[in-house]
Amino acid sequence: MTRQAIRSLRAEAAQLRRRAGFKAAAHTIPGGFFGALIAPISDSMGYMPSNTTALLGEPQTLAQNLGELDLLSIGAALVWALLLVVGAGMAARAIIISERAIGVKLILIAVPIALATAVYVLYNRIFRPFDSELEWYLFPAIGVVAMALLALLCAKERRLGGAVALVVAAVGSFGIANYAYALYPTPASFTAQPAAAEMSYAQFSKQTTSPTIDTADGESRSTGALVEVNIPPTASGFHARPAYAYIPPAYWEGAKLPVVVLLAGVPGDPKWWFDMYGAATILDDYQRTHAGRAPIVVSVDATGSRYDNPLCIDAPPRGDQPAKAIQTWLTQDVPSGLSQLFRVDRDTHRWTIGGLSYGGTCAFQVVTNHPDVYGSFLDFSGAPEPLSGTKQHTLDVFFNGDESAFAAIDPASILSNAAHNHNQGQGSAPDFSNISGVFVAGESDDGAIKALTHLNSLATQAGMASEYRELPGGHTAQVWREALRVYLPFAARRGGIEE
Repeated sequence: MTRQAIRSLRAEAAQLRRRAGFKAAAHTIPGGFFGALIAPISDSMGYMPSNTTALLGEPQTLAQNLGELDLLSIGAALVWALLLVVGAGMAARAIIISERAIGVKLILIAVPIALATAVYVLYNRIFRPFDSELEWYLFPAIGVVAMALLALLCAKERRLGGAVALVVAAVGSFGIANYAYALYPTPASFTAQPAAAEMSYAQFSKQTTSPTIDTADGESRSTGALVEVNIPPTASGFHARPAYAYIPPAYWEGAKLPVVVLLAGVPGDPKWWFDMYGAATILDDYQRTHAGRAPIVVSVDATGSRYDNPLCIDAPPRGDQPAKAIQTWLTQDVPSGLSQLFRVDRDTHRWTIGGLSYGGTCAFQVVTNHPDVYGSFLDFSGAPEPLSGTKQHTLDVFFNGDESAFAAIDPASILSNAAHNHNQGQGSAPDFSNISGVFVAGESDDGAIKALTHLNSLATQAGMASEYRELPGGHTAQVWREALRVYLPFAARRGGIEE
């Protein structure tokens, strides 16, 4: 081979190496740049791929990792806030470049700001219809969505900008609302696999073996049933919405199981414990590690509607609301009805009653006003006292202004009097020595922290075996899900299910 041929071959080899290097760079540099770009956000959202191949080269792994993104992290909140800012800017631009008069443009921008401010003042400062205030950052989100909607509706031409602004604002608002209340912790939770077989009571009555569900890998396994059931209001006459009962697999093996009665908040729905707060998944995890055994957990209505607050008492008629005998319902009808509808341990002192927010307040009212019914309680994020709006409004509407009548049903007053009478040897104080329970507050829920630490102190002084604990989160589903997971074994032990 001549020297010229050798030089030619070397030149061609060098050219091939340069081309190969260019192609590798073309693949790796953008991937590396993209990985570096998303690293700060993805790391704060709880997900950081180990390399760009895992991010870009494995679609199945990528989908799985994206499904596990933490939607409740600070990084996620920044993304939602950025979308709101972008949506607001796009809506404002759509209004400004529209053909409306300058005065109309200013009104279209000012009205959403005024609306968000008015809703904040009315909801958080004047009426305060529910147990807790709405997070402040939800109100700007309301304003941004309103501005985007006005930009779309009022544009004579070029509606595309308003439509895009509305979509961006809506996504950002949903994200920020989800961040506030922790309903969906990950993208995967939007399409979570069912953890129990849903059925009517008629279908349940015909069930002779535990139901089965299909798993993600195509297998079939035994699981519990989630039964919609109507409990007869024999003593109370209370028109309750349907209850939802989780029945574990051991039920079909003849086991007599204890009951946990759960109550939702206001606003709330009995099924929310299973739809939003993950009770079915928590119970399914528990029964799978306890040979199919778990408490029968029943979420029952304690308000009569999604938005009403009957104060968890035998409430008189109020406006368009009928009389609602909530205490009679929870202490007589619910125990007797469940004992007739299901095969349960009939010793209700081995049962637990619990709830979140209003439901937690109500559960504690039940055990303090009727310590002979349920033996245990779970108070998640409850209030210091049963209120509907202000204290004066509560007295006027429910007690005809009689403070002594309010004190007669108020747990704090009952426990204080019981401890005082017991210490002084005066009167016949209620016996709370057989009551055990837990108070749980979110670490950033200042109102619940103050209320529940005080109630826990009063409970222990009155003879209850209670404890107080804080979990990460605020007045949100994040706390309530974890609280149920942590304290389900406590309720099971109180009902006689051993670890």
